[in-house]
Amino acid sequence: MTSTKQSFPSFLSFTRGPSLSIKLMVAGLVITGCFIVVALFAPTFQAWGWLQDPTQSLSNPIHEPPSWNHWFGTSRQGYDV
Repeated sequence: MTSTKQSFPSFLSFTRGPSLSIKLMVAGLVITGCFIVVALFAPTFQAWGWLQDPTQSLSNPIHEPPSWNHWFGTSRQGYDV
């Protein structure tokens, strides 16, 4: 008896590529890598003005009465009402 190699039809050729779990792992590694890059360069991004200074919101006037600057006063967080 001779053995012959059977070939799959062309519509089943997708089974020869990497599995779905490998593709999802690569996608997860790319997303994780993006987060790591942003975390490493965050001080640089803040110096360039791309990220807001986290202490900037602390200077907002809290519970101010109505005035020309804030017509209805300000809230607990310092926002215009």
